[in-house]
Amino acid sequence: MTTTRCCSFCRLPGHNITFCTDTRIEETWKYVLREVDIRLGNDLDEEALIDAEELLQTLPRNYLRVLGVKYANMRVSATDSLHVAAIKTRIQAEATWFCLLRFDERIEYLNWLDPDSYDFHEEDPTDITHFAFFDRIPNASEISELEEDIRMLEELEKPTKPTIEPMMLCLETASELATQIECAICYESQSLLMFDKTNCGHSFCHSCICHHLDTSKNGPSCPNCRQIISTLEVKDADNYDDIVKRYGKPEELVSEWIPAEEETDPDWFTPSGLSIYL
Repeated sequence: MTTTRCCSFCRLPGHNITFCTDTRIEETWKYVLREVDIRLGNDLDEEALIDAEELLQTLPRNYLRVLGVKYANMRVSATDSLHVAAIKTRIQAEATWFCLLRFDERIEYLNWLDPDSYDFHEEDPTDITHFAFFDRIPNASEISELEEDIRMLEELEKPTKPTIEPMMLCLETASELATQIECAICYESQSLLMFDKTNCGHSFCHSCICHHLDTSKNGPSCPNCRQIISTLEVKDADNYDDIVKRYGKPEELVSEWIPAEEETDPDWFTPSGLSIYL
């Protein structure tokens, strides 16, 4: 006999609370966010969280637990007090996230939160005081602070050039440097000399890793493991100079590690031996 597990909230088969799409869950979550006044953002103080705790305690037990499971990653079997504490933490995170939204995203979020209280066509779309759950109109100082926050967030969202330190390290012989290796990005074979190694140990041809760093929307992350790239180990002098020009400042040379005859030799930088930088 086959037993089909049902959702412990809506009692329908084929899913659990985490994947339940019952509209009552989302409406309850929006009700809590409205009552707490999520627009306070980082100004959501301890008093507001105490009010949130009291509000959560008034909810039916099954609604409290479904919010804890779906929005705070709690287990159904956890105690009510643990559910309340986890939901409070999630409310704080939601308020912080709200502050990081662009102005148009805030409007969209507030429309989701209270869709019946705002009309883009009849009202000024930049005036968010028309939402029904707003208890007062912000004063001039608060509006000025909000506009300043928006400008600061817009500046933070502008793409910035990653800072990556190059390291010149070549222990291979000339024949080893001529070995052909396939790049994991472009799948073309190039000599080992033209490969750069990330601090997480993955190697890519110089042109591919630079193109990735210049165009990546996830910051200077490794194309293979997504770890943040802070250094690139190179074997070719021109590639070293290119990384310095693109992403950072060259490391200071420790002169005592370099023989005097090599310091005066313009070709000493050619990757035919070990060069050490700090």
